[in-house]
Amino acid sequence: MMELLLENAGANKGWFLIKEKGEWMIRASNDVSKQEGNSTELIDLTKLPRNQHPLSLKVVQYAERTGKPVVLSDASTLGKFVQNDDIIRLGSKSVFCAPIINQGKVLGTIYLVNEHITNAFTEENVELLNLLSVQLSISLQNALLYDSLESQVKARTYDLMKERDLS
Repeated sequence: MMELLLENAGANKGWFLIKEKGEWMIRASNDVSKQEGNSTELIDLTKLPRNQHPLSLKVVQYAERTGKPVVLSDASTLGKFVQNDDIIRLGSKSVFCAPIINQGKVLGTIYLVNEHITNAFTEENVELLNLLSVQLSISLQNALLYDSLESQVKARTYDLMKERDLS
């Protein structure tokens, strides 16, 4: 899904974040300039030094709080995040950050950048990204449901085995 988002958005880097125990974690990432492509390693941003964050948490938090996408056409010179330390340090030209919402609840966030050109995220791209975000939210909800059911089955199987061993 990350690859599809990057291709359709005109981004060269992207991250999918989820919130665990109140903290934002990188769940998946992709960098088109790297041969290995997608990474699904779970990265706890709170464990990284602030100067090693690959994205701006302030932008993520703003998108979460407002429930709306943030589109920065020229992040380093225009908009409310021009003074943001991470935006300055990373030198991102174009930024797109959108909360993944299902049934009124933020399930995650997509954060895409184009480091080379300004205005990379056009109105048409944003519309397409919004549609893909809806699909991503459905997929994520299904995955969470599956994980929950799998955990319940494992717990019940353990209980049954324990009962059998006791009798």
